[in-house]
Amino acid sequence: MAIKRGIILADLQFPNHNPVLLDNVERYMRTRKWDFCVILGDFFDMDAISHHAYESGNIRAIEGKRLKKDYQEGERILRRWRKIVGEKCKMYFFMGNHEEWGDEFVDKYPGLEGLIEVKANMPFKELNIEVVEPRNFIKIGKIVFVHGDVVGGKYQSVHHAKKALDIYSRNIVYGDKHTLQVHTKLSPAGIDETHTAYSIPCLANTNPAWAENRPNSWLNGFGVFELSDTSGQFTIHPVVSVKNGFVMDGNEYS
Repeated sequence: MAIKRGIILADLQFPNHNPVLLDNVERYMRTRKWDFCVILGDFFDMDAISHHAYESGNIRAIEGKRLKKDYQEGERILRRWRKIVGEKCKMYFFMGNHEEWGDEFVDKYPGLEGLIEVKANMPFKELNIEVVEPRNFIKIGKIVFVHGDVVGGKYQSVHHAKKALDIYSRNIVYGDKHTLQVHTKLSPAGIDETHTAYSIPCLANTNPAWAENRPNSWLNGFGVFELSDTSGQFTIHPVVSVKNGFVMDGNEYS
């Protein structure tokens, strides 16, 4: 029986990320062999072309921001992650709602097609990273992975794990909400029909400048999963970070 291991990295929101936490997570990543690396969406914040700023007329909010620079730095991170996990590790890059801002920008200014979009600026093919389109999902064993922006409406802030389970009726892992939440649904048909939804914490700065110190429910962290490629059994470990550090596998990363 072969047990495979994967790491889940959600909502980096580069360049509005948490660099200290990212360094600690990468230190941890170097201590293990990985079969899967799931980059769960909103890797980029895309604030240099934020539609919020344009629609509100507050262009000063994006003063000094440059998408090209963000792409250059983001590429360095992706190359570093590929080197850490190794060439044999299967990597997935989910297009989150923030990455989709690039496509929406081109919809308004089609003359820029091929210059703005994330896929046109990241070396996914060279790094052998599979791109998952917005609101699409993948399955690894019996686990469904999705970015999570489809889980919205009145469930957005309080009951999103329940909503995710209602929508997919599968064991599901998602990001987008920047917090940890777990919900399980049991079935009288038996334990084999039990499903759980996991919201994975974020790697983003939990108090970005645009939030202006407003309270929120954002939580730092990442996820790890292990699964059997024969029985289908799996375990998902959401890891919560406090003050940019965490404890994992008997070691403290801080």
